[in-house]
Formats: sequence, structure tokens, C-alpha cells
Amino acid sequence: MFQLLLPNPALRQLFVTRGKARLRSMLRKIASPKRLVLSAIAIVLPFIWVVNFVASMLLRESFTPEAFRNGVFCTGAAYCLWYLLKASTFRPAAAIEWTPAERSLMCGGPFSRAELIRYRLTTIFTATIFKALFASLMFLPELSMWWTGFLGMLLGLAFLDVTRLAAEIIITGVDHSVFLKIRAAVLTIAATAGISAAISAISSTAILISKYPVFFSLPIEFANELVKLRSTSAGMVLSAPLLPFVEIITSPSVSVSLLSWLALGGSMTLALTTAVIHLDGLFADQNAESIRRAYASIAAAKRAKQHAKRRSSPLPQIARLSGVGPIAWRQWLGARKYEVSLLFALGVPAVLSSLPLLANDDSVDTFLNVASALIVYSFLLLPAALKFDFRRDYDRLPVLKTLPASPLAIVIGQLAVPVLLASLLQVFVLLFAFIVRPLPLLIVGNALLMLIPLNVLIFGLDNLIYLMFPYRQSEEGLQPFIRATLTFTAKGVLCLSALTCIFLWAVNCRWMSELPLFSGLGGHHVLFVIGIWGMMLFTGVALVLLSARVFDRFDISCDHAL
Repeated sequence: MFQLLLPNPALRQLFVTRGKARLRSMLRKIASPKRLVLSAIAIVLPFIWVVNFVASMLLRESFTPEAFRNGVFCTGAAYCLWYLLKASTFRPAAAIEWTPAERSLMCGGPFSRAELIRYRLTTIFTATIFKALFASLMFLPELSMWWTGFLGMLLGLAFLDVTRLAAEIIITGVDHSVFLKIRAAVLTIAATAGISAAISAISSTAILISKYPVFFSLPIEFANELVKLRSTSAGMVLSAPLLPFVEIITSPSVSVSLLSWLALGGSMTLALTTAVIHLDGLFADQNAESIRRAYASIAAAKRAKQHAKRRSSPLPQIARLSGVGPIAWRQWLGARKYEVSLLFALGVPAVLSSLPLLANDDSVDTFLNVASALIVYSFLLLPAALKFDFRRDYDRLPVLKTLPASPLAIVIGQLAVPVLLASLLQVFVLLFAFIVRPLPLLIVGNALLMLIPLNVLIFGLDNLIYLMFPYRQSEEGLQPFIRATLTFTAKGVLCLSALTCIFLWAVNCRWMSELPLFSGLGGHHVLFVIGIWGMMLFTGVALVLLSARVFDRFDISCDHAL
């Protein structure tokens, strides 16, 4: 199989050598004394994940066969729709991005374009094997035969990855007018499905009798309505390509039907892989010049507009602020280039957080539901949407190290824009909730007071982890999968620790408020709010200081790769 994907012996040797080099690099970073604490956490996290994994298999209630089938269908469809939305909304400059080392070693070498695509597909399929293995073990209670579940998930995930690659090749290769039509079609399909499911979820009575809070029950009901859309004629047509893989995964026994589905699923994946190789060559040969002309004309128009604007307005005076001002201003200019994309990325958590306003609850309960949903979605969605910090500056880290500014000033400047944008979103949602459901200003003020420490904590944690283990955002393969798994596990452990601290503080606030030291604050409610604000502020400041220390000790020769 390996020789079939990479027939060129030089590329096979390069693939194996780079894999060994990455493994040695990862082990060296883990053994580094300056990463001792994080390395210890990184070693402990897999054990936590394994324990949670085993417990989920042995203790959780198994899904019904129909629910499992619907879940597999909807997960695959959501994966495809998400990447189609992402590619059609934020059109990438290239479907396949190469690192400087890959461009130097491979793109400049004696290899054809098809051989380079095969190399990238090999990298993707290597990670797919491990993803399918973990997924098949995770859903072991639902699988009648483990090996059929593994094969079905392997073929299905490979098919989805190749579908994503094919969509990105087409979207980046077609003319701008065709791209606008593709964008309109994809957005229409997504909006139709989303609005239909949202209306059904809002009008459902299930959320009224749910044991969960509104901001949990509404998304759950929304997901249930999306599952119901699969039974419609349009849903069955759109999910038809996933049918062979679902049948393989849920097959109860070995039969002629199973072998037929295996042959069909393997043939579809192989055919689409071959089509991707030919599509890349087709668009690279036929549309490269037209794409260059289109981008050249767009760039010329932008330059003319910017030149006219500069002539009519003076350059802004940026306060230096010990180096914080220019760094934050640079990230702000980068964010302004994605204004439309940011509206879409920030609109999703804003809408999701505002859903509890549709429920007929008490004003205070509704506002608390909105605030709670805003915190949850801020942790889950905003770090991925607002990457205007160190995470988009992998290739600029050596330049940042040479700036005449202290590490603390550079860290604050890098964090300023995502913290500001997240705070503006949260202020908008909370003020909108206050207008729709009026309540005492004291509650609104307390919620607004928590915003900046919360956002510093959220983005400080992401940037601290990134600075300790930097990586390219477009990187594909096994490492991003392992990194994402450990990162989500670490965040889950930290969230659980935070909830434990909040619970302990809430339990002890009542008797502490009666002490002479805190008796003048106005009761245990005030003490609870002050304590939570203080904990978030202390944690956020500690993360910023740790990030500055890590950046100061960042070694370009060891921690930065081409």
C-alpha cells in the first residue's frame, strides 16, 4: 500500500526520514529542562485520556443501532459541510500549502506534480489510520465486529479527507465568478438546513421538559432536528455517498452484502483519490495563469484604493507603549483584512449564546443562561476564530525575537487584538440580552466585569501552549491529531479543576462572609463575585507572565523549524 501511494523511492525515503526526524524532535522537546512542567503534564494526559476512554466504554450506555447510524451519517455530513463552508467563505490562496522546507526539498526537486500530491496524500492517510483506530475503539460497544468498524471508519475518513482536498482544489482553481456561484450554493444549502432545524428546535416542547439548562438543551434539540433532515429526500441524496461506509461500520456479520459494500467503499475512495491527482494537475496547468491575472488585478485595485486613501489621510500616530502599540496595531491591520470572515466567525457564537432568550424563563435565569453559554462558546469557538496572535506568526517568530521590546510587551501586544474582539462580542451579546430581558444593572455590571480577565485567561492559555510547542496552522498528518487530542484533554482537565475551585469557593463563601475581615462587603454573594474575579485575574496575569518567560527563553535554533 505504501509503495502504491508513493512509487518514487526518493519520496518514500524522504517520508520515512522526516517521520523519524519529527519523532526525535518531539522527544527532544519533551526532554527539554525548560519544558519540564509541561512535558510532565503531556506525559500524564495520555493516561487520563486512556482512563476516561476505558470508563466511557465500560460505564456509558450504548447507543441504539438507529441512533448510531444517524450519528455516523450526520458526523460525516457535518465534516463535509464545515470544510465546504470554510473553503467557500475563506477562499484559500492554495489548496495545498507547502512549508519552506518542502518547497526547497520537493517542489524544487525532480518530482512531478502528481508525485508531490501522492506524498501529501500519504501524510494525510497516515493520520487517518490512527484516527480510525481511536474512533473504532471509542465506539466499540456499538460495533458488532470491531474489524469491520475499523475498516469502515478508515475508508470513510479517507474518503472525507480526499473530498475536502478535492473541494479545495476546485474552489482555489476556478475563476472568481464560478467561485461566487459555488459560495452562493453552499451558503444557501447550509442556511436552509440551519434555519429549518432552528425553527423546529425553537418550537419544540422538548426544551421545556429538559433536565439540562436552556443553553444546553437548545443545541441538543437543534442537533436532533438536523438528524431528522436526513430522512428527507434532499437529505438522503446528500448523504448517499456516505452510505457504503455506514453499512460497513454497522454490519452485524460477514456476508455477501458486506463484501459488496467494502468493494464499493474502497472503489469510491480509490477513484476519488485518483481524481484528486488529476484535478490538481488540470487546474495547475489550465488555470494558473488566469488565477495569477485575477489576483494581480485585485491586488492592483487594492493598491490603488490604498494609495488614494493614504493621499487623502495622514498616517495614524501609534502610541509605542513600550512596544505594545505597534505590535497590537499590526495584528489589528491583519484582522481588518478578514472583516467579512470575522463577522461570520463571531456571528455563530453570538447567535448560539443568544438562543436562551427565546425561552420563556425568568429574566435573571435567562440572563445567566446567556452568560453561561457565552463562557462555554468563548472557550470552544473563539480561540479558533481569533488567531491574531502568536498562532499565525510561526514564520515571524524569529523576527519578533529581534524587536527592541521586552518579552512581556510583545506578549501583551500579541494578545491585545483577540482579547479586544472577544470582549466586544461578549459586551454586544450581554447588552442585547439586557435590552430584550431587562434586569438589575448590578447583575449586568458583574458580568461585564468578568470579561477581560476571562478573555486574557482563554487566549493566554492557548498562546502559552503554542509557544511551548509551536507549529504551522496548515500542518497535516499525525502530529496535529495528537496535539489536538492532548490540547483538548488538557483544557478539559483545566476546566474541571476550575469548576472544582468555583464549587469549593461557593461552599465556603457563606461562613467566610461572616468573618470580621469580610463582614463589610455586603454578604456572601458579593464575596463570591470578588473571589471569582480575583481568581480569573490572577490566572490570566500568571499565564501572560509565563508566556513572556517562555517567549524570552524561546530558542530559534531548537524550537523553530522550516
